Amino acid sequence: MRRLKSIMKNNILKIILGVFVFSIIFIGIGYSLLVTNLNITGKVNLIASEPPYKLSYIIDSWFSKGKYYYNVNITITNNSNSILENWFIKMDFPINTSIANAWNTTYQIANNTITFSNMSYNGNIGIGESTDFGFQINDLTGDFYCKNVSINGIQLPDSQPPEPIPQGNVVITFFKSSQWQSDDLYYYNYNVTVNNMTNKKIKSWAFDMIFDSTTNVSEIWDAKYITAAGKIVVSNMTYNGGIVAGGNVTFRMIIKTKNSNYIPQATNIVYK
Repeated sequence: MRRLKSIMKNNILKIILGVFVFSIIFIGIGYSLLVTNLNITGKVNLIASEPPYKLSYIIDSWFSKGKYYYNVNITITNNSNSILENWFIKMDFPINTSIANAWNTTYQIANNTITFSNMSYNGNIGIGESTDFGFQINDLTGDFYCKNVSINGIQLPDSQPPEPIPQGNVVITFFKSSQWQSDDLYYYNYNVTVNNMTNKKIKSWAFDMIFDSTTNVSEIWDAKYITAAGKIVVSNMTYNGGIVAGGNVTFRMIIKTKNSNYIPQATNIVYK
């Protein structure tokens, strides 16, 4: 009788242990299925918040007289939930660079860093509003862009590096096709060729011609010009500014002058 009771007791313990083990296995399988179906992992991905301020860059660059020139315009947009007051922007300023002009801002240079600050009239930028400022610099290397930029101590993305400026020269040549005289004026008919002797396609070109008070342009085709003190500035039309490396474009002009020995000369050739 005692033996029978012992056997029954052992069987009951086995049944209880079996139910316990089965429960653990069932719970484990259920949890695994739940995690798989819900795509739950052990990592938590946090969505990075957008910077409270945004800078938009427009950078125009060209080459002239052995230097690279950059015209930089920056728009500040306030994406925060409060007014941006008394902004200041810092960025790298290489030692081979000099600033020529600035607008809608003041600036200071120290330890290869330039700091732009607001003017009295654009220091506060409302929520969702923007303001802009700009500057022009000269550079000897041709690789300037806005680098290591921050606004009021908050680091922001750099501007994109500009397209490489062509290396080499643009050469202007004049061919006199005819000339004539009327009263005391001499007329010279020139075919002018703009030769791209750089290693890249240029997008536009311009140059100066030094004139005295008795000399001027009578007519011009396939180019445009403006008159300044003692010179004219000749530049491309919209359709012939681009010249491939090694290529050229030609335009025609008639110059009238009282100088019987007039010889044209291009100076301050600018291209980009």
